[in-house]
Amino acid sequence: MVITVEPGVYVPPDPTFPKAFHNIGIRLEDDILVKRNHAIRLTANAPLEIADVEGACQGLLGVGPY
Repeated sequence: MVITVEPGVYVPPDPTFPKAFHNIGIRLEDDILVKRNHAIRLTANAPLEIADVEGACQGLLGVGPY
């Protein structure tokens, strides 16, 4: 079985939050293969740090566009 863990932050257009962050959503997703005796994180090599995500978006990590 494969499960997905999807923590996220979504900023509504509310005066409580700085205007620069209104309507922004960020979600980091992990896919986990659950086996009988152990689990494997299928997204272990996915970029998570800001610099890595930006690098992936700029094509610097060898990750092609979808």
